[in-house]
Amino acid sequence: MRLQPVSRDVRFAKISAAQLDPSLRRLIGVYALLYTSAVLVSVMGSSFVFQEQKGTAADFGYLEAAWSAGSLIGAVSLFRIERAMSTHVRHLMLLGLTALVLMALASLPTPWTVILFVALGFLYNLGRVSVEVTLQSHVSIYLLGRAKGIMHSVAVVLGLLIFGIAAAVGDRAFPSTIFLSFGVALLVSILCLSVGVIQTREKGET
Repeated sequence: MRLQPVSRDVRFAKISAAQLDPSLRRLIGVYALLYTSAVLVSVMGSSFVFQEQKGTAADFGYLEAAWSAGSLIGAVSLFRIERAMSTHVRHLMLLGLTALVLMALASLPTPWTVILFVALGFLYNLGRVSVEVTLQSHVSIYLLGRAKGIMHSVAVVLGLLIFGIAAAVGDRAFPSTIFLSFGVALLVSILCLSVGVIQTREKGET
């Protein structure tokens, strides 16, 4: 049996509907925030080690290794964690924990830094994989490429914005202060995303 190709109008209708879907917008927002947190750590990590912790290149290498180890653990942990809570709760929890870890970098002593970087790698990769799986599970195959393109574009734009702010601030602020500020911004973003989830559920019940 030969399958009939999907008309162009149907594809555009599906793409437009997905772009307006609040759950997809929230998913893009979660991915962009996780991506930006990784960019921030990558950009400010070396300054954090050399400037604040008076460390060496080897110390920075240890932190990168800790991040990589956490990422591996996060990637294989999704299958257990996804059964324990809903998707929205899981994503908001990962953002919240990322915010707390970034804020903790400003106050905890050096031995804890390695553990915190393991946690950051774990949270980032777990969140990234979770968002990718959720997107592929809920988006039609006809618009999956377009949806992924939008998601990555938004993440890159937000990452570039944070990179620009960090470059403009330069040495006028400690890296830990920037981590703390972004952690607060993440908490505010979580509040906004939570309000969006509540409003969507209320509309669905009416």
